[in-house]
Amino acid sequence: MMHRIPELSEHFVYFNDDMILMRQTKPSDFFTKEGSPIIRGNWSSFESEKLIKRTPILLGFKKTKIKGYLGYKRTQDYTAKALGDKKKICLNHTPFSMRKSIITDFLINNETVFLNNIKSKFRHENLVMIQSIIAHLEVKENKKLLKKDYQLVRFDSAKKPLFWIKFRFFIHKMNSNTLFLNIQSLDLYSKNKIEFILNWLNKNDS
Repeated sequence: MMHRIPELSEHFVYFNDDMILMRQTKPSDFFTKEGSPIIRGNWSSFESEKLIKRTPILLGFKKTKIKGYLGYKRTQDYTAKALGDKKKICLNHTPFSMRKSIITDFLINNETVFLNNIKSKFRHENLVMIQSIIAHLEVKENKKLLKKDYQLVRFDSAKKPLFWIKFRFFIHKMNSNTLFLNIQSLDLYSKNKIEFILNWLNKNDS
């Protein structure tokens, strides 16, 4: 539905609510001089084809989930397959550059996709990811738009120890190319971890 936001710019950057800019950015971090979006991702096999994912299922330790939200990566699998592709562009939790006209044209020509995405209040197994659709469409037109470096520091679990969080921030300071921070469910982190993260961000505000 975001393509229907009133007065939305043709060129815009989509952020989830758990994404933070770690350094100053410029337009060229998100779009080319010609106005095409920079797509941060890598071509990848589907999750079901990866041996590390298949082995626990083949051994009976894990069941294949077929109902409900399939997760970030498998939703990208579903989207790529819906587009007829044999591999996916594996996206990560980074800001995502888009062109409104590309979204609008695709959904006008594929109305069933649009209706299927909005018919449920919650995420479900037949959901397609708009970012993934745009990534595939844009890269098919111009392979040079695909940038393999996510430029990302990501904290994906509140269970990680504090020393690991400190180490990741240290690596970020050493790597001037890192632009983005993603923290999954910060509200689930312990008080001392939250205090450290917020203090670090305040002291290193760029």
